Amino acid sequence: MVNTTGLLGIDRSEEGEKRAYTFFLREGFVPIDIHAHPLLRDYQRGAMIAEMAAALILAWSFNYNGLYKVLNGILSIAYFDGKQPVYFTLHWLPETPASALRRTLDALYDLSRKAGLPFLQIRCIEERFLKEYKLIDRYNIQTEYRDSDSEYAYRTVDFLKLKGTVNLNKRQRLTKLFKRQNISFHPITRKDAGICLEIQNNWCTNKDCAICASYIGCEKKALEVMVAIFDERFHKGLFLCYDDIPVGYCIGELINSKVSMAYFAKSPVQNYFLYLLYMITKTYFSDIEYVNLDSDVGNPGLRMFKTHLGVYEHWRKYMCTYQKKEDNTP
Repeated sequence: MVNTTGLLGIDRSEEGEKRAYTFFLREGFVPIDIHAHPLLRDYQRGAMIAEMAAALILAWSFNYNGLYKVLNGILSIAYFDGKQPVYFTLHWLPETPASALRRTLDALYDLSRKAGLPFLQIRCIEERFLKEYKLIDRYNIQTEYRDSDSEYAYRTVDFLKLKGTVNLNKRQRLTKLFKRQNISFHPITRKDAGICLEIQNNWCTNKDCAICASYIGCEKKALEVMVAIFDERFHKGLFLCYDDIPVGYCIGELINSKVSMAYFAKSPVQNYFLYLLYMITKTYFSDIEYVNLDSDVGNPGLRMFKTHLGVYEHWRKYMCTYQKKEDNTP
């Protein structure tokens, strides 16, 4: 009997999706778990957007029940979340030839149709690669993006200077915190990363779980995976301590020479949250061009915070839906 459960044993209730999931298992796709971390990290080398980062793919995999396989040198991940059509993300190595994309899309389309899916949908396409995805002939291609999916990227030099009148209040708040003798920062190590969960638990107290999880899912569950894979050789993190007691944390990663990412951050005090983001950027990412703080997932509060954090670029993630011109199946 083929197991149709994912990383955390989540069963798919819709029969069509369950059949598709089982089909891809039989075709050699493998459920995502923490053992896939080294492979996923290899394929994130050229990534600019957070949703393609290995740590976040693993951390949020309980939501998406993903399967993966390398096809023509391209890591192909299929997602089955039960809320939207089955879709894929494609992860390239910098040296991957352009011809591999066409072969991979053809292979995934044929597999999708055999699995009973009406079309092939690719998500998380960076704008710089969109033209290559749209030049695949023999397909009708529908291209879309959503503002709530777009990610907030800040030039590190601008983020650290916080120049201009718009950032006057932030500069004043940070200056006050810099002068506080009872506030300190300590690097997060693999040995003490579990303290992040204690801070998260404190933050979750008196929060409405249904509201909090409604945007993307339970961040506490995602953090549990992040803590399990945390490795200070490439993940970077800081504890914010008040009187030497950790009261906040921030975890991120230097992805490549152009972009760094902050994955998780929590503090019971909003000013401390800004302080954490500032300090992890200054401590670990100051020589990198951008720090990417991911999307606002449609959360009004998060959108307000990120749009007022400083001058930013909104990096779109596109979705392409493919259907062969000769295939009229709805």
